[in-house]
Amino acid sequence: MTHDFICPLCGAPFIRGEKTVRCSQGHSFDLARQGYINLLPAGRIAGRIHGDNREMIRARRDFLTAGYYKPLSEAINMVFREITPRGGCILDCGCGEGYYSEGLAEFLSTQNVDVLATDISKDAISYAARRHRIRCAVANSFHLPLADGTCDAILSLCTPIAAAEFARVLRPNGHLIAVFPAARHLWALKSMVYRDPYENTPTLNIDPYFILLRQDTVRFALHIADGKGIRNLFSMTPYAYHTTATEWTRLESIQQLDDEAAFILSVCRRREEA
Repeated sequence: MTHDFICPLCGAPFIRGEKTVRCSQGHSFDLARQGYINLLPAGRIAGRIHGDNREMIRARRDFLTAGYYKPLSEAINMVFREITPRGGCILDCGCGEGYYSEGLAEFLSTQNVDVLATDISKDAISYAARRHRIRCAVANSFHLPLADGTCDAILSLCTPIAAAEFARVLRPNGHLIAVFPAARHLWALKSMVYRDPYENTPTLNIDPYFILLRQDTVRFALHIADGKGIRNLFSMTPYAYHTTATEWTRLESIQQLDDEAAFILSVCRRREEA
C-alpha cells in the first residue's frame, strides 16, 4: 500500500495481519470483519462524540444509493481529477457511509489514486468499509491517524474543517475541497416543514492554513416521488436534530417533492508556510 493509516498513539506505521494491525511499539488494533480499523484513542473523544447515528447513516445510504445526489458526486469527481496527481492520495474526512469516497475511487481508478476515508461514527464506517476501492478507519478529524504530508487532496463534505490538521497531513501545495449547502439548499422542503425557514450560512474556517482559490456552485433539480425518500433526505441532514413533533408530522404528510439542491464547492490550497 502506497499510503496508509498510522498508529494514533505513537505515529509508527502499521504491519497488517489477518485480524489486527500492529505498530513497532506494540500498539495493536483489531480489524473489523467489514475491513475497517477503529483508530479512535480510548478515553480521548470516544464516549462523548459518536457522530451520526445508525438511523441517519441508513437514511443517507438509501437516499444516496438512489442517485438523487449523483450530480454533486460527479462535480466533486471532476474537481479532484484536476488537482490529484497520478499515484496520489485523497482523504475523505467525515466520509459518512462512503458514497462520495467510492465515487472518487472508481472515477480515478485509472490514475492509480489511493482513497482513504475516515469518520468519527463507527456506524458510518461500518457501511463505508463495505464499498469498493477505499480503506476506512474510525478517527477524529482533529487527530488524524496519518503521517505528515501523506495526502495530495482532502474532501470535507458538510463536516467541520480541522484546518490545522488538514494542513499537517497535506503535502505542500495540497488541496482542500470543502463542500457546504448553499443558502437556499432544499428551500421548498424547509418551507413545507418549518413556519419560518432560515437560510444556510456556511462558514469557511481555513485561515491561516489555506488560500481560497475559487468557489463553484452546483445546482440541480430534485424530484422525489415517494414519502420514504423525502424522509430519508430529511433524516440525513442536521435539520433532523432540531425538528419538533409538529414539524415531523408536516414532513410525514409530504408524498412528493420538487426542489433544488444547491452546494458550494470551495477549492483551497495549502499555504506553503503552513
